[in-house]
Amino acid sequence: MTEWYQAVLKKAKEEAAKNPTVIKVDSDRYLTSGEISLAKLIYKNSIDYEKVRIINGGLLGIPNRSNNAMAPYGNIHFPTKHYEKIKDFSKSTSSNKIWFIHEIAHVWQYRLGLSVALRGIDIGLRGGYYKAKAYGYDLICDDQYLEFNQFNFEQQAEIISHYFDAFYLPEKGHNDLDLHNKNLKQKFALQKVLSVFIKNPLDKNLISKNHGKLYYGKEPIQY
Repeated sequence: MTEWYQAVLKKAKEEAAKNPTVIKVDSDRYLTSGEISLAKLIYKNSIDYEKVRIINGGLLGIPNRSNNAMAPYGNIHFPTKHYEKIKDFSKSTSSNKIWFIHEIAHVWQYRLGLSVALRGIDIGLRGGYYKAKAYGYDLICDDQYLEFNQFNFEQQAEIISHYFDAFYLPEKGHNDLDLHNKNLKQKFALQKVLSVFIKNPLDKNLISKNHGKLYYGKEPIQY
């Protein structure tokens, strides 16, 4: 770890220490059999699912303050209110299943050798988490010729989760039809960019080479 990253982490810890939010991890659990089956639809056997934990908060209280999940070290930290409400993502809403697959993508990236924590810091410093700029992509126009490893690690997780939505979630009972319909319209573009991943998710050439340089300062294109 470089001196620059060490300084960034030190500053983050100092800022977190000033916040009175309780940062203790009170509970955690392993993936349910249903969650493992759900993840295997996409990631096959590229992850040791028995080692993955779903954790209540932690990480200096950041998940609870931001109301976002984080998976920097191979486990998934959820905000307490979601951890307590969702006991099994495979039995939850469509949007929660998509969220789960997105977070498992970060577990997959970590297991493949990507430093998810440092990439997250890098994207944060670039302003990528402001208005979710780090997540946008456009496979129909701007990004249609990019390889999967040219997307930043958040874009990769979005692409995988949207592929999952398009190919595995039914329209009936879906609680976010706008997203589902958009993913259906780019269904085969998602399949194309993920062709290597679909064939072999253990291919280390899939690791993101993009540190967060692709952002959109505009509204996503409506297809």
